[in-house]
Parts: sequence; structure tokens; C-alpha cells
Amino acid sequence: MKKIAWVALAAVGFLGCTEEETIDRASPDATSDAAGETTPPSETGAADAADAADAPIDVAEDAADAAPVDGGTEADCLDGSPMDAYFTLEDTTKCLVARYDVPVGYLGTLTWGRHGGPLGLEGGATPNLVRYELPAAATGAITIKKTAVPVTGVPSGAFWGSQAIDLPFFGWTAFSYTGTGTGFPGELLLVNTSGALTRYHVNGYFAGVGLGQLSTSGGRLLHTSLSSIGSAAGSTNEGGLYAADSCGSASTTPRLLPAGDTACKDPIKVATWEAGSSGPIAVDPDENLFAILSKFGGNQELRGFERSTVARGSAATAGTKLFADTQYTNDLVADGKAVYWQPNDATTYSAVDPKMLEYKVEGKTLTPVGSPKTFLKMKTAGSAVTLIRDSSRRVWVGVAVPGTGDAGPSASVLFVLRAKKP
Repeated sequence: MKKIAWVALAAVGFLGCTEEETIDRASPDATSDAAGETTPPSETGAADAADAADAPIDVAEDAADAAPVDGGTEADCLDGSPMDAYFTLEDTTKCLVARYDVPVGYLGTLTWGRHGGPLGLEGGATPNLVRYELPAAATGAITIKKTAVPVTGVPSGAFWGSQAIDLPFFGWTAFSYTGTGTGFPGELLLVNTSGALTRYHVNGYFAGVGLGQLSTSGGRLLHTSLSSIGSAAGSTNEGGLYAADSCGSASTTPRLLPAGDTACKDPIKVATWEAGSSGPIAVDPDENLFAILSKFGGNQELRGFERSTVARGSAATAGTKLFADTQYTNDLVADGKAVYWQPNDATTYSAVDPKMLEYKVEGKTLTPVGSPKTFLKMKTAGSAVTLIRDSSRRVWVGVAVPGTGDAGPSASVLFVLRAKKP
């Protein structure tokens, strides 16, 4: 079995969240259809007011993401002692600038949402997009809001992916499911602000990122999967880095396939390495790309891709090897200075201390600066963290608050770290 299936199933199996407010659109059971029946991909090209409204909003958010952000000063830093119960910050160039309490014990995989806070996915008969809304102050309690997204035709035994991502085009939020049949057939699901779904077949989708915040010529979805996306089920079973370009516009046939449009290219396999398994993927604020492909029981190799080499319309490229390790990881973030991840021991599968690797851009190549080093020294061995990078180049670290007695954790803390000015 490909490692993607093992890692994704483990991640989804623990995904859970409670809510303070739920926004339901509908309530059909996503698994109520006949086993093995999958609805064909639909391309929801009809223009609607919600889609049209997304365009200027996305442009404004993209401009904010592209703006340079100054690092903090010592005066801006909060008292870092609340971190001491969980970890020691080994990167002395950063400090604590915000701390938020979260009313759930397991954060799972989080990404940065267009609402200005973390975004997660909760599985179940009807999956939920989970948005974490921040208080006005730099400390306080986060409010969790869920949006139910009914998905029909999910095969019996399929599992939801661990990730939801807000793409920088068409107002889409992407998530996925993977089946257990030959080739791990599944679907990439794209929901817009009105709740309409666009669906594409894909095998073993693991993780993705969206490019296009720094571009006026459209966007691109890059993902680690066992196949590229398509309008029909396929038999490809080769882990790699894949890409699909945005085609059309938010108001006119938004899609990820050309559909006869010569200005739009077919989805491609960008690269594959490490025996073709899958792993996490990240993009920094400058839209340089990082991806790990993992070989179960072997090396996990991180490659970096300078932004122009993976932008919309670009061809296949090998990228640059930044490091290789026998430990694997689910989380990967990059802030323009370094890439961060938490390895898991290849033998015991226990989490180990999170690491970081600095990098620089030389022409069209990403180059490592030194070797991986410890980012956080965890106080309790085996403690897992959730890592996020926001639109202000800040790195977020999520940790569970230990429960009492036999009870598991019921709360978490998100620590926000920012670079200090020299």
C-alpha cells in the first residue's frame, strides 16, 4: 500500500472538532448512495452573484498577501513563558506575538483561510469546513464556525482527506476523498461561496496548495497525489507532484480542465521522486513551492521549486533537492526564510522535535542554507504540533492542552511566532 493511504487514513481517523456555531446548507448523508457509485465530475460554470463577488475580494486579499511585512521588535513580543509548558523556541530570530485558546483537543491539519484565520476539515457523513475566527486582541478565545458541504456519491469505505485549502481563484475551497479500491480512486471537490460543487476524479489525493496570489494571469493548483485530475476515472497509480491550471473565470465556466480552450493547458505531472509515493506540500509568501515525496520505510526527500518554474502554464521540472531523511512528516510550512516540519520516527511513528531548514533563492533555483536544525524542543517526548503559515509570514504552532485522568485533551493553544527585526 502506498504511504499516502496510511498517512491520510491516520490523519482523518483522528479528525474531530466541536463548534460554537454551525451553518448548514443541507443535510443528506454523503455515504447513503450505493457502494462504489461515484457522481461524475461536474463543471459548475453558470455565473452567479456569489462567484462574481468573489473576484474583487480575492484581489484585495491577494494584494495584502503580496505586501512586504516587517518583522517584530522586542517591544512587540509578548511574554513567551506560556510556551514553556509545551516547548522551547530554539529559533532565536522569532518571538511570540499572539496566543489563542481553541475549544478542541485535536487540531488536525490546518491551512490559512481567506477569512483571515486557520481553516480545517471535519469528516463524517457530511463533511464540514471548519473556520477558526480570531478575537480582536492578540490573546483570547477562538470561535469555531462550521459549514456543512453535502457530497453525494461517495463510495462505501472511502475516507476524507485531512486538508481543506482556500484557493486564490474562483472563490473555491478544495478538499478531497480517497477510496480503497485499486489505485485509490477518489475525487477533488471544489466548493464555491454559494455551496456549488465542482468535482474531478483523482487517485490518492494527499495535499495541495494554490498559486496565483502574485499573478494577474490566473492560478494553478499543485498537489501530491497518485494521478493528475481528470473528467473520468483513471488507472494511474504513481505518486508525484501534479498541477492543474485555472481555466475560464469566476463568472464564466470556472474549471481546471481546458475543455477546448487553447489558452489553457492540460493538467500535468510536474515531477516524481522517491519511488513515487506522496507527502505534504507548502508554498511560501513569494509562491516558491516545497514538496516532500515519501517512501515508506525509506527516504523522505524535500524538493524546492522557484516560483516561475511552477507558475500557471509552466512545464514539468525536477526542482532542487533540499534534504532527505528517513523520518516522515504530515505538516510542512514555509515563511520566505525557512521551511518547517515535524518529523515522525520511522520505526515508532512517534512525533519528534520540529525542524527547520533555511533557504535562499538564486536565480530560478532554491538552495538550502546549512542543514536542518531544531525549531522547537518539545517538553514532552512524542508531543505532536500543528504548523501553519499565515499571510503575514508568521508561523503558527498548535498544541493540545493535556487532559486530566484518563480523559484526552479537550482544548488546544495556538502560538503565533514572528521574526524579530535585526
